Amino acid sequence: MKNPTLLFTSFLLVTLAQNLANPAQAATNWLQRVAGTYEGKIWSAGVLIPTTTKFTFNADGSVTGTYEADEGGLIIPGTISECKPVKGRTISCVWDDFYGKGGASFTFNAKYSKFEGHWTEGQSKTKYPWRGSR
Repeated sequence: MKNPTLLFTSFLLVTLAQNLANPAQAATNWLQRVAGTYEGKIWSAGVLIPTTTKFTFNADGSVTGTYEADEGGLIIPGTISECKPVKGRTISCVWDDFYGKGGASFTFNAKYSKFEGHWTEGQSKTKYPWRGSR
């Protein structure tokens, strides 16, 4: 009979090697869970306005998205691209719409049922709220 401790140790080493060999796959496991539609608010022109944000998990493992901000009946469409996991359940992305382009960060709760985020304009450090829930 083989030594159970040796078998267990071998199993752990193989599992560790697989995770080290493919850290991108480990990172994408949770990214799949952000996909979906979130209703929420975004700061625009000094007020929070209704916004629908949609995230898509793509076949290549990337996350992209779209959003529609409702400015009193005028719908402003936009895109979310270049999303990268940064820490925990947070992704950093680029937004782009009629008004311009800038950075955005979204932090998801443990159930991926809502996010708290912010957006910045161009190179500005000022952060404006962006949130949503399913």
